[in-house]
Amino acid sequence: MKNDTLLHQWINGTISSEDLKIFKERPEYPELKRLYEATEGLNIDRPSLEKSLEDILKSSKSSTKSQSKTNRRTFIISFLAAASIAFVATTFFLNSSKDIVIDVAQQEKQEIKLLDGSMVYLNAESQLVYNENNWEKARNLELTGEAFFEINKGSKCVVKTSAGNIEVLGTAFNVRSRENILEVICQEGKVAVKHKSTNEAVILTKQDAIRFNKEGNVIKWTNVDNPSNWKNGLTKMHQVSTYEIIKELERQFKVSIQYGDINLNEQLSCTFQHENLELALKTSLGPLGVDFNIDGQKVSLK
Repeated sequence: MKNDTLLHQWINGTISSEDLKIFKERPEYPELKRLYEATEGLNIDRPSLEKSLEDILKSSKSSTKSQSKTNRRTFIISFLAAASIAFVATTFFLNSSKDIVIDVAQQEKQEIKLLDGSMVYLNAESQLVYNENNWEKARNLELTGEAFFEINKGSKCVVKTSAGNIEVLGTAFNVRSRENILEVICQEGKVAVKHKSTNEAVILTKQDAIRFNKEGNVIKWTNVDNPSNWKNGLTKMHQVSTYEIIKELERQFKVSIQYGDINLNEQLSCTFQHENLELALKTSLGPLGVDFNIDGQKVSLK
């Protein structure tokens, strides 16, 4: 029992200098010391370590000295192997779960440089998630909202959204994914768009644009404008609902818009800048004959 007490005090650093001299005289001390030092930095709790070291002490009482030494050596190797596996597993879990999450609030935009030098520009009220430690093996980006991507050539990656995935290899393109609506515009290069409603990918090349609505219906068109104009404060929307225009106005101006009995399903194309709310309302909703009233951060339509 005395030995166990000294072992406990030694592990926890509470052993006196006098008792330490006695403890170091034990024939098992060199092996105990080597094992203790080898496990430093590993994710092993002290009770488990102490129990293992106690077992080594017990093994010293074997009748044959050579057999005891073999048993201790075998136990040490097994213990260190198990400890190493636990440490590696813990490290792998921590590394594999290290997600980078970037959130952009209303009326804001953000520029992100990825690990391979590729660029992502996030629009207002958008989120980008990717795993930094697993980037070289799986270049996966999870997008909620809108972003413009400039992927370096030779850097294959996948942009995942709630409505579908976009596979790319060295290209520039814009993705808008909001409320189960997916829109992709290819500026240069080539992208493969796979909507969740189908297993077949649609290939887009320069100036190709595609849009999947909530029902999975498809609209295709040729886009001659720069799809990333929103980075410079100019939003262009092609054949979208009035509801989508209203929500985009709210994002860019950080306002709340009350739309009353306005027909939210009417389809139209529009362009508006991000500097002047009154002008933006006129240029985007004016064609519908909609009047409006601005009261601080609240807008009423009629």
